[in-house]
Parts: sequence; C-alpha cells; structure tokens
Amino acid sequence: MDKGWQSKEGHELLEAIADDDIDALMTADRNLEFQQNMEKYNFKLIVLMTRDNRYKMLKAKVPQIEKTILEANESEQIIPIDLTSK
Repeated sequence: MDKGWQSKEGHELLEAIADDDIDALMTADRNLEFQQNMEKYNFKLIVLMTRDNRYKMLKAKVPQIEKTILEANESEQIIPIDLTSK
C-alpha cells in the first residue's frame, strides 16, 4: 500500500512511521541515526551498510539480514547490518 510518503524526509518521515505504529524502518542511509534523535521514537532502525542497494543485490542478502534482525537484542533500537563483506 502506498502511504504517499515519497516527499517526506528526516523527522517528517520518522514522525509518520511512529504515528502509523510501524515496528521498524530499514534503510541504507547510514547518517539517519546521527541526524535524528531516535530515542524519541518507539520503532527499530535497521541500517544496511552496503555499497549497492539495488534489489538484485539485497535479495541475495535477505537470509543474512533476517538472521541479524532475529538475533538482535530486543532492547536494541538501532540494528546495523554490514553487507559489505563477501
């Protein structure tokens, strides 16, 4: 379902996610956690550290992404996932 959030950036996007009771945001934006005060939000930020965020590459990494999320400590709000190693 299209939420119409394409034009939202930074805190506007985070506020919309929080207001919609979404559990997590997955992003390749490594700076988001430093640009925004994540402590005021009640959802997880999953940060994909990757050189290539195209669908084909990310699709191959889904098992690694899923495993890292499932193994993360429940109290972790920010979950970095390093996809740069081969």
